[in-house]
Amino acid sequence: MRLPYLTLCLTCLTFWLSGCSSGPSRIESVTEGMTKAEVVAVLGEPRHVSPVAGSDFLTYKVWRSFWRRAPGNYTDIHYVKFTNGRVVQYGDIRTLPESTRSKITE
Repeated sequence: MRLPYLTLCLTCLTFWLSGCSSGPSRIESVTEGMTKAEVVAVLGEPRHVSPVAGSDFLTYKVWRSFWRRAPGNYTDIHYVKFTNGRVVQYGDIRTLPESTRSKITE
C-alpha cells in the first residue's frame, strides 16, 4: 500500500523540480553571420526594429531563467544587431553603452 503512494509522491516531485529548471532560451540559437530571415525564423517577429548608425537593432523580450526571476519581473530585453543584413552582435540590451541603448526602442 505504501509503494503506490511513494511512487506517486516521487513522480510529483520529479515533475515539480523539472518545472523549475530552465532550458536554454531561443536567443542562444542566434549566431553571428545569420540573416534577418534566419533570426526571425528562430526568434519570431521582433518587438521593435531601430536603425542606429548604419545598423539595425531588433529587440526581443526573453523569459529569464527561473532562478534569476524577481517577483513581477520575469523577462529581459535582448537585442540582435545587423550590419549589411547579417548578425554582428547580440545579447542583453543592458550590456550596450548608454549612448547606443538610448537610441533603441525596447
